[in-house]
Order: sequence, then structure tokens, then C-alpha cells
Amino acid sequence: TDPKSGRFIDEGLDFYAPQSFWDESGRCLMLGWIGAGTQEYQLSQPAAEEGWLHSLPIPRVVGLYKGKLCQRPAEELKMLRGKEMSAEGKGSIVIDRGSASLEILAEWPQGEYVAFDLGTVLMMDYIKENHLVRFRRKRWGMPGDDEKSFSLVSLDRIHIILDYSTAEVFLNDGETTFTFKAYFDKNTEMRFFSEGKITISTWLLEVA
Repeated sequence: TDPKSGRFIDEGLDFYAPQSFWDESGRCLMLGWIGAGTQEYQLSQPAAEEGWLHSLPIPRVVGLYKGKLCQRPAEELKMLRGKEMSAEGKGSIVIDRGSASLEILAEWPQGEYVAFDLGTVLMMDYIKENHLVRFRRKRWGMPGDDEKSFSLVSLDRIHIILDYSTAEVFLNDGETTFTFKAYFDKNTEMRFFSEGKITISTWLLEVA
């Protein structure tokens, strides 16, 4: 947790054991582990049937920005970006890149209601009247969703790194982060809704 605010380093369901160090350029980099919860929870995951279970998150740069402890994806990760596709508008927008190995960056006017549905696996909305961010992560092996809510005064930017088993979400330039196990299937539709104008950029991630 952050001793000043009492908030967790990561507010998601699956981030564990963060370790940080200084690199040669003076950046504070943080790594961790995507794997937490009870043994029953962990062994119930689809990956366990394939003979593996957990994974490393992306490297994050940690620092103080405007007096707040923030985490942002390391700049070097841009080297993984493949073809870019962008969309802009308001109301409903659907983007299907044919892959869940994807980077998403979305920006919109502060205070607007927004909702995302990522492959029917991870859903998020921001309710401006209640200053509340809500996440729903589809359960595996049983019906229903796991839910996580967080109070946030405003939200106008979200940065998401996806692969077929994880989702790392950075709100407001990394002011708050959420890490989830999220097992995507053949549905690669990413649905967005915004009351106002929203700009969405996506990149296919070229990973081995």
C-alpha cells in the first residue's frame, strides 16, 4: 500500500509481490507477479489445465506526478506496437482487431460517463454522479462476474495492455492501476460507449 494515502499499489484482483529498483537512467522500475488468491482460485484457472499458471506483468515506471504516486508502462514497451488503428466519436464504438494481444489508449472529456466491454471478459464503467469506477471480470468455469469498485473523483484517460490471459489497466496516466487475470477466447470485439467525444487508439502487440 501507499503509506500516505492508504491505497493499494494495484487495486485489481491479481497483482502480487511488487519489487522495485533504480535503473541506470535513474528511473524507478517495478515488476511483480500476476497471481494471487487462494489455492482453489488459482488452480481453477484455465491455464492450470495447460500446465502453467501465472505470469509477469509489464515493467512499470513509478514516480510522483502532481504529488501523486503513479505507475506507467515503461517506454520501451512501445517497441512491441504493431499496426495502429484509431477511432473517434461518441455513443457506441466497436473495434475488432482480430486479436486480444492489444494495447488500448482512450481519452475523453473529464466527467463524462464511459463504459468498456473487452471481449465480454472484462467490463468497466465510470459513473460520474457517484465518482465510481466499476470493473466486472468474467468468471471461468462458472456463471457470473467478479467485481471491483473504486472511488475516483474524475476520469478522462485509460491505458490498457491486454494479452490472452491478463489485463493491466492504468487510469489517469497511472494514478490508479488494476491488474486482472482475464482469459479471452475467440471474441475479440472491444466495445466502447461514451456520452461525449472519445478518441481511441489501438495497437496490435507483436510478441513471441
